[in-house]
Amino acid sequence: LRGFVGQGMPGRKPQHLPSLITTKDTTSAGSDSYVATGLCYALIYATGPGASGAGNATTASGGGSGAAGYKRVRLSPGQTLAWTLGSPGAGVTGADGNDAGDATIRLPTGLVLVAGGGKKGIGGASPKAGGLGGVCSGPWDLARNGGKGGDGITGSAATAGESPAGGGAGGAGAGNSGGGAGAAGFLDLLPILTAGAGSAGNSGSAGGAPGAGSGGITTTSAAGGQGRVLVFIVKVTG
Repeated sequence: LRGFVGQGMPGRKPQHLPSLITTKDTTSAGSDSYVATGLCYALIYATGPGASGAGNATTASGGGSGAAGYKRVRLSPGQTLAWTLGSPGAGVTGADGNDAGDATIRLPTGLVLVAGGGKKGIGGASPKAGGLGGVCSGPWDLARNGGKGGDGITGSAATAGESPAGGGAGGAGAGNSGGGAGAAGFLDLLPILTAGAGSAGNSGSAGGAPGAGSGGITTTSAAGGQGRVLVFIVKVTG
C-alpha cells in the first residue's frame, strides 16, 4: 500500500505509512457502503461498465467503454462512504446495442462522483460511428474518460475500438463490424489494477471486465464488461 498513498496518484506525498484495514470490491451491479469505525482514509478506484455493440447484418459499430476515476477521502468515525455500480449494456439481436450504467460514489459530505458507463454501438447503413466512452464527473483526484467503440463500415473496413492510455486494449474490427473499446484505467500508474479489453467485431464475445465494450456483429452481440468499484480502507500509523 505504500504506492497507493505514497505516490498518491495525484502526486501527494505521505507523512506516514498506511496500514490496510479492509478492502471492499464490487464487481457486478449493486450497491455497498463502508461506515468508518475510526479515523481512516478510503482509496477509491472506480470503473464504469462497458456498453454493448450493435447486432446488424449491414454494419454494426462497437460499444464504448467505461470511464475510470480515483479519489482519496479522509473518513471520521461514524461517517459513511456509499457507492452504486450499474449494469453493463446487454447484448442484442438485430438492433442497436445498449448503454451501460454508471459507477456512482457518494461521499460523506454529500458530494457525488461518477465514472460513467460506455455508450451503445449502432447498426444500419454505413458508416456507423462507435459508441462513445463514459465520462467522469465530480471532484475526482484523477479522472480518465472511456474509449470510443470501433466504427461499422461496409467493404470490410470496420475499425478497432479505442485503447485509452493506461487502460485496456480495444478489440479489432472485423468485416463490417467495429470492435469494442478497451476500458479506461490506471495501468500506467498502478499495474496491480486491471482494465478490461474490448472484444473484437463479429466475435460474439463480451467486453472484458472491468469496463470494456463489446464488438458489433452481424447477428447477436454480447454484453459489455462489468464495471468495478474497488475501495481500500487504510489507517495511517507513525
